Amino acid sequence: MKALVYRRYGSPDVLSVEDVETPVPEGDEVLVRVHAGSINAADRVLLRGKPLMIRLAMGLTKPKRPILGFDVAGRIEAVGGGRQILQAMFQGLWLSKTSSKTLGNVMATAKKADLLVLKELLETGKIMPVIERTCSLSEVPDAIRRIESDHARGKTVIAVFT
Repeated sequence: MKALVYRRYGSPDVLSVEDVETPVPEGDEVLVRVHAGSINAADRVLLRGKPLMIRLAMGLTKPKRPILGFDVAGRIEAVGGGRQILQAMFQGLWLSKTSSKTLGNVMATAKKADLLVLKELLETGKIMPVIERTCSLSEVPDAIRRIESDHARGKTVIAVFT
């Protein structure tokens, strides 16, 4: 599979699109075939490794997990043995990322009623996402530079074609 990888902390110039092994979900993890994603502030923080205290958790000299990405949309391809994930899938909740920590937070904090209210607000146009541009995986370094320059006025969506 293709992934946006950073082997050291730094500017968007350290990013590269690489072929990596497809992970196998364990426990309460899921494997998502990503169709689209977005760039957010967390990606920038991890890429830069700043503030420095972030490195205590993510790796002092280089990233422990060299693949960026938090917000994704896609199809669940495989499920680990955890029951919470299966419950969430059958309840129709939206989930993001493959890490059990993220999914655990979603399960702990999101209530189905809240998600239904959000769904209604989106469908009636009372709130709407602002997508400024779409880019390919190879264009992500330039998109991060744009966000850092404070020119971005909406989300940048990364289109992934599989």
